Amino acid sequence: MEPTKYSTVALIGKPNAGKSTLINCLIGEEIAIATHKPQTTRTSTKGISNHDNVQLCFIDTPGLFKPNPKRNLEKFIVANARKSIKQAHIVVIVLDYSSIQNINLTIDECKTFVKQITSINPKASKNIIIALNKVDLIETKSFDDSFDKEIINGLLKISKNNIDIVRISGKQNTVEPLLRILQKISLTGEWKFSDNEYSDITERKLSEEITREQLY
Repeated sequence: MEPTKYSTVALIGKPNAGKSTLINCLIGEEIAIATHKPQTTRTSTKGISNHDNVQLCFIDTPGLFKPNPKRNLEKFIVANARKSIKQAHIVVIVLDYSSIQNINLTIDECKTFVKQITSINPKASKNIIIALNKVDLIETKSFDDSFDKEIINGLLKISKNNIDIVRISGKQNTVEPLLRILQKISLTGEWKFSDNEYSDITERKLSEEITREQLY
């Protein structure tokens, strides 16, 4: 019998990268608001997913951005994102692949994410995955293979540690490549949640979040 494994996985990225849709897909339940409005996610929500001997606790973090020092809500949102990174064993940087236009700018943004992760949680900086999300929005006929290779090669050089890169679509439920890597690099340890739990959010809070999503 294989030993049990458990890891906390923080999903980070810019607002509207598709993190909330992705976590809903990964755990098979709707626990996070998914809208086109930036900064919809204000606090960190945990979702639990079990795969054979592996339990993954995903944290849907608010988008990372530079807050306006005069806006308390923005400071609160970013503080929650930083707290999530501090708790994580693994960090997934979620990029909206369909919106990338400037490769160098995207690489620089990822470098900034890696620096933030390393500063907040040096151990987690050794387990970084870059998820190129929303691949379903890219038209096959207009897809440039050289553009794809340039992005991949650039992203592989942003850290001294090994970085895994996967193409996924949270909306179309094509997340198996990401799950395979997560199961492989998860830490040996006891599960923190029972096998029938899928979130730390209460039913009342979940109902409030669903209502808020409908309003958006």
